[in-house]
Amino acid sequence: MIKKIKIEYLLIALIFIIVPIFLWVIFLRFGTKQEETTSKPTTQFSESTPLRIPSGMPKYEILSVTNTSPIQDTNIAYSPIQPLEFSFNNSVDIKGIKISTTPNTQTVLRNGTYSNKIFIYPKTRWVNGVTRITILPGSVATDGAKLYLPFVYELVTVEPTEPPHEDENY
Repeated sequence: MIKKIKIEYLLIALIFIIVPIFLWVIFLRFGTKQEETTSKPTTQFSESTPLRIPSGMPKYEILSVTNTSPIQDTNIAYSPIQPLEFSFNNSVDIKGIKISTTPNTQTVLRNGTYSNKIFIYPKTRWVNGVTRITILPGSVATDGAKLYLPFVYELVTVEPTEPPHEDENY
């Protein structure tokens, strides 16, 4: 009997607590008028302001190297006459590109197959070992974008070995 009384009181208490809370939530949800806090955007075009649609490649204010060929890997040795290709994020002309090499090597710059690429060739050959080619800050793209940080590329070169003579056995 005590269990029945406790259960009945518990049910009555729950009904008197839960039902008013439920009704109060419904009243707050649907009974009050909600004000709109955001304004709706309006689109108006005037005849004096033409609509500008961007065309072509995006322009960058900062010039940067985006790709090199061959890839920079000091674990791979290349021929001392290996040409280097550098790709940039903007169109470049060899007149605006400044480079230095360590050890000092005379180089030839040529425009690449695309306007954003250049080739760097050694005038004679790269020195055996590691050659560091640095594209210097102040290099300029055709649209005026500048390279602000130096780009350093290291190339390892090794003289090719002479193949064995025909009379020698492997």
